[in-house]
Amino acid sequence: MTTTATKTESISLGNGIDMVFCRIRAGTFRMGTRGRYTEEEPVHDVVISQPYWLGLFPVTQQQFEQWTQSEAYAAWHAAHGSGDMHANRFSGRPEHPTEQVTWFEACGFCDWLNANVKGRLPAAGLIACLPTEAQWEYACRAGTETDYHSGDGVAALAEAGWYEGNAGETTHPIGGKVENNWGLYDMHGNVAEWCVDYYDAAAYGKRRNCAVDPVAANVCDIEEAPDAKVFRSWVSALQGVLKGDADDGQHRPRLKHLRACIKDSPDVQKNDWLAAASALDSWLTARRLTDNETETLQALIHFFVDKWLGGARRRVIRGGAWDGAACDCRSADRSWNRPGNRFRFVGFRVCLVPGPDDSRKTAEAAASRGDGTPKAVTSRRAGGTGATGVDLAGASFPRRPGAFPPK
Repeated sequence: MTTTATKTESISLGNGIDMVFCRIRAGTFRMGTRGRYTEEEPVHDVVISQPYWLGLFPVTQQQFEQWTQSEAYAAWHAAHGSGDMHANRFSGRPEHPTEQVTWFEACGFCDWLNANVKGRLPAAGLIACLPTEAQWEYACRAGTETDYHSGDGVAALAEAGWYEGNAGETTHPIGGKVENNWGLYDMHGNVAEWCVDYYDAAAYGKRRNCAVDPVAANVCDIEEAPDAKVFRSWVSALQGVLKGDADDGQHRPRLKHLRACIKDSPDVQKNDWLAAASALDSWLTARRLTDNETETLQALIHFFVDKWLGGARRRVIRGGAWDGAACDCRSADRSWNRPGNRFRFVGFRVCLVPGPDDSRKTAEAAASRGDGTPKAVTSRRAGGTGATGVDLAGASFPRRPGAFPPK
């Protein structure tokens, strides 16, 4: 399949700074690849049913700063942000892609565009948002089926993008490598890019026949899961223990319950569950913890937050980055991270679609399309193991806190 998208439009963000968009025609392509990673399989046909516009480049520092250095961002951060305000790792480089952007900030920037430059968009009725994962790969491939839009192998990647083999441990100015067939730059490497979708490793296998405008729904709706309240109570109790302010009347019953669930689990002899049980015993009997036991309970908190309380919020990242391996920059490569995280290798690209389209903000709505997009399902249900009621079978966690790489 070959499609040509040559029309571009530039919009002003103010202060002499513009953003250029390329019109992408509707069409069909083969999404995914085989023989690499299971989350990229099976290869399947996807229909992009309507044209859209995509940023010619990832959002640059100077473009993003039109929002982050405004009162609008300060108000947004006060209402929606958490932690520090945005700052680039490679600051002071206006033509480099912005990075250390959370998914929430990327969406906030799109909302700011909708409020401030909507009348200047290429066509009436368009709204700014993040691209879906399907829109991103369709635009990246631009009619190709090779690993990179420039061909196969690292030599082809070196022509099209900045990665660990040629980036020199830094981002680079946008547009420094060859564009793809549709005129888009930096689709491979430089910075990885947020998509709107929740991450579902099994999404491709759930699609039936030819998927039309797929967007992955929330595959772990923790707020609806009957065990969510239990997991949150365990996290609260464990945090109290580590802070030294645990209230026996409130936390001790929760920790006894957690200890009973671990004891009932068939995996108690595997991984670090035995160490977790031992650490809980130490606190329940003597209210003392060794350094190793403290580390184990810290890891247990991270595990619960990541697998059950945080897993519902994983969002797709595409394209690879300046510090990534060549295979991570492929058109088909899929990665993820939690939307509130900041990384010096993650930025984003703006998409313009016909609106209103509330599904861009609540991707779960796509689950009702019936095109093979996964319907929302809850996290692990109560297992009915003895009196504990929460099944931990098959679950494992790393000893060291924070050891949760996306891939």
